[in-house]
Amino acid sequence: MTLPTSFYEGALPSNYVHDLDKQRLPDYKFYQSLGDRSERNNFRAPAYHRMDVSYKITKTKAVGTRSWIFNIYNLYNRQNPYFIYYDQQKLKQFSLLPILPSVTYQREF
Repeated sequence: MTLPTSFYEGALPSNYVHDLDKQRLPDYKFYQSLGDRSERNNFRAPAYHRMDVSYKITKTKAVGTRSWIFNIYNLYNRQNPYFIYYDQQKLKQFSLLPILPSVTYQREF
């Protein structure tokens, strides 16, 4: 990832300000904290890993087969980074989908 190494106060480019005027955003700050990205790929995001488990029970019937499928997504409930962002010059991580069980019934004719 490429993240800013420092911040400074600055103005948005004039053509961007003009486009915002058309949208009529009165509370938007035209002077804001801007980041200085001096190097590419200067930050490594946390590792993303999870364990998914599935178990399937199948029985043959007179007309077709039936199956029960039990799944657990992200078994050990790791908070993997979905995206990383700055909030008031502090790096924060947004995680998505904690442990998620599911049951499926499947019938084939």
